[in-house]
Amino acid sequence: MILPICCVGSLPVAISFHKKGARLGPVLAFLVATPATSVTALIVTYRLLGVSFTVYIFFSVTLMGVIIGSIGNLLKVRQKSKDETAVDPVCGMNVVKKNANKIGYKDKNYYFCSPHCAQVFTDEPEKYFVAADFSLRKII
Repeated sequence: MILPICCVGSLPVAISFHKKGARLGPVLAFLVATPATSVTALIVTYRLLGVSFTVYIFFSVTLMGVIIGSIGNLLKVRQKSKDETAVDPVCGMNVVKKNANKIGYKDKNYYFCSPHCAQVFTDEPEKYFVAADFSLRKII
């Protein structure tokens, strides 16, 4: 509730949550509830429509978020297999191998979510080599 995110700003945050491993239900609940229950939205609603409507909108949108989140948890979403995805050793994000930036290092391929992460890895590969090896062992 304390995140001052509008409806446009909540979409990239929700996508990031989903890419980091959040299930579909919580992501949908976040998308529904966040824009209307943020502090800024509640202040504007209070100033324009009064306290009773502000309380009503807060609880009704929260309830809608719970309902949509529950429905989202019931939906079966195809997950990418371990062969199709990899973990970015710099930021820890799950990436799809066919869309990712790839760098070979010490007879192994490493995949990155962005050119920035690939460059950071290239600058100091030993720093991330141990971290990447550990995170891959943790996943397996």
